[in-house]
Amino acid sequence: MRTFEQNEQNKDILEKSRIRTMSKDLKEIQTMKKVTSEKEESEKEKTTEEKIKEEVPKEEISKKEETIKVAEPTKFIEHITPPEKKNERELSPQERLAYGVDFRRPKPVEKPPSAEALKSAPVKVSKRPSIFEFLKRAPKHPKLSKLNALVKSKKFLALIILVFAISIGSFLYYKYYYSPPLPPSPVIPEPAAIVPIENKIVINYSEGENLSAKVETKLRRMSNLPEISRLNIKNQNGYYLGLKDITEKLNIKIPEELAANIKDYNLLVFSLKDEGLRLGLVFEVADIKLAESYTRSWESKMKVNLRTLFLHSYVKTPARLNFQSGVYQNVSIRYLNLPNPFVSIDYAFVGNKLIITTSKASMYKIIDIIK
Repeated sequence: MRTFEQNEQNKDILEKSRIRTMSKDLKEIQTMKKVTSEKEESEKEKTTEEKIKEEVPKEEISKKEETIKVAEPTKFIEHITPPEKKNERELSPQERLAYGVDFRRPKPVEKPPSAEALKSAPVKVSKRPSIFEFLKRAPKHPKLSKLNALVKSKKFLALIILVFAISIGSFLYYKYYYSPPLPPSPVIPEPAAIVPIENKIVINYSEGENLSAKVETKLRRMSNLPEISRLNIKNQNGYYLGLKDITEKLNIKIPEELAANIKDYNLLVFSLKDEGLRLGLVFEVADIKLAESYTRSWESKMKVNLRTLFLHSYVKTPARLNFQSGVYQNVSIRYLNLPNPFVSIDYAFVGNKLIITTSKASMYKIIDIIK
């Protein structure tokens, strides 16, 4: 009996020892697997890091190392547990950084706006971009950009040509076609009668007409004209023409020095027998001596400058333009005889008056009236 019991006890001990050895073996196998897996993972990480270092340039590696150095303390933050707040003391910023706690204060929680605030708040309407902005933002094809550059260059050239053409056209227009508006004619009263002649003829004149031709046709249509009469000319506004306008319209040229010495004038019409219609001039001068010197120097050009006084009748030019002197009623007369009969150029000074006529008979008639 004892032997049997002893054998059974030995069997139980053997079985227990076997079970214990099996469990230990299993644990050892599991630990071995973990170790091998960890080694493989570490080797893989080392190989990947070496590959990255080979691919990444040195500058980037240095930057990464710096960032790693800064971030290294945070690796151990997970394993460190912050101390318990026994006395409820606030941690300093350094302690917070050491334990990985954000020392920035939390942002205050914003309350949602009330319904009344939403109603009163202005509604922001988002503007849709225009088509031009959309086209600007859109990516441009290189060929299209070249076309746009060509179009812009052509437009620029066309603009330059247009500006050039407008400038040339305006210059030609202002030079050849544009006539500036005439200044308003001064109000000139009727010329005073320098010579006491009662007969008076008035002719209306419009701008642009030939005054000498109009005077001639008007006088030839008139019948029973007196031997001597004053001729006044009005413009289209009803004002009398002054000396400057009369001389310009009738193409009578007077020296500037003499014209500056003239105070007033009378335009005369002569209708004498054997002479026909002719014109004459009477000037009231300011300085007689200056007027005499100016008329003496004017003698060589009197025939040409005073041809309108003959009213388009052809007058021959003499071989010599030599003025001669004569006297009538104690008045000295300077005259130039022309080849045509009863035609000459006479001028004389009577008091402060300069008289110019186209014949000896007409000069004598005016001297008789003044004397």
